[in-house]
Amino acid sequence: MVGFCATVDVSSPVLTALTPHLSFFDSESIYEFDFGRVTAACVVHDESSVHYIQSPSADILLYGKVHTFRDGDSHTQISNANVDSILLSLFKQDGPSFVSRLNGEFAGVIEYSNGETLVFTDRLSTQPIFVTSLNSGIVLSTNLPALTSGLDREFTWAETGLIEYLTFNRVYGTETPVSEIDQIPPAAIRSIKKSGKIHDEIYWKPLYTPKDWNTDSLVRTLADLISTILSERLSKKHSYGLLLSGGSDSRLFLSQANEHDITAIRWVIGGIGKLTLHIERLKLPMCRLFFSDETTNIKNEYLKRVQRCVILSADSTKLTLLDLPTALQIMLIS
Repeated sequence: MVGFCATVDVSSPVLTALTPHLSFFDSESIYEFDFGRVTAACVVHDESSVHYIQSPSADILLYGKVHTFRDGDSHTQISNANVDSILLSLFKQDGPSFVSRLNGEFAGVIEYSNGETLVFTDRLSTQPIFVTSLNSGIVLSTNLPALTSGLDREFTWAETGLIEYLTFNRVYGTETPVSEIDQIPPAAIRSIKKSGKIHDEIYWKPLYTPKDWNTDSLVRTLADLISTILSERLSKKHSYGLLLSGGSDSRLFLSQANEHDITAIRWVIGGIGKLTLHIERLKLPMCRLFFSDETTNIKNEYLKRVQRCVILSADSTKLTLLDLPTALQIMLIS
C-alpha cells in the first residue's frame, strides 16, 4: 500500500500525518517535495515510481509508471532510464496536456512559477486522487483512508455513497462514501486557482461502440490486447515467471507465456486442477511456492492488516504471494 499525497495552500505540516497511512511494512522510501503552494510526498518501494521534472516554467511531479507515449496513431515505448527526459520533452511541446499522450498508471501535480497549480490523473484513474478541504487549502491522496485517519478534521458518512459502496463495492461517479471527500475524475487535469476556484479539463472519454462479436474474433482480439499490454510492460533484460492463482486474469496471461518468454510458473496456495493440463501443453516448468519462515511472517503481517483494513470479503484462502494488488500478476524473478 504505497501512494502519493499532497497539499495545496495548506500552511500546517500535514504530510507527516498522511505518509504513515501510505506505508505497509514501514520500510518504504518517502520522497518529499515543496514547490511553494504545493507540498507533496511519494511513499514507494523503489524510486522508479517517482518522477520529478523541473522545467524553466514549472515543477512537475508524476507518481506511478509510464510505459509508452502516443505519437499520432503509434506508441513509443519508454524505459526507466529515459522516462524523465521524455516527460520533460513532451511537457515543453504540449504543456500540461502532455499527460493525454501518456500510457500508464500515474497521477501527479504541476506548479508553475506564477503559482498556477494543476493536478492530473491517467485515463482510467488507476492511481485515484481523493480530495478534501482543510482550513483554506486542499489535501489530496491516492488513498482515501489516509485522509480520514491522518487529518485533524471532522468527516461524515455520505448516505447514498455508503449504500452504493456496501451494495456494489464501489461508489459511482466521483463521489465517495465520505461527504467531505470526492475524487478527481479519470483523464482529468484539474486547475486549482489561488482564489480557490477549481476547473476540470477532461482530456479523454471512452466511446461506447457496441459490436456483435463471434467467439473467435473476440478471443483473438483479447489475446492481441493482452499481448500488447505485456509487450509494453515487460523488459527484455529480465526473465519472468507467472504467479498463477488459477483465476481468469492469470490464466489469460498464461496463454501468452510462450510468446513472451515467460519461463516459470509459480503458485502458492490451493489446487489448480485442469490448469495443469494447459501448463503441460505449453511445456512450461511449474513449481509450488512454499512460505519460508521469512515469508510466513510477511503473510501473517498481511493477514493481520487485511483484518484491520478490509470491510468486506477478506478471504485469506485465496491468498497468492502476499496477495498485493497488481495490474498484472507478473512477478520479476531475476
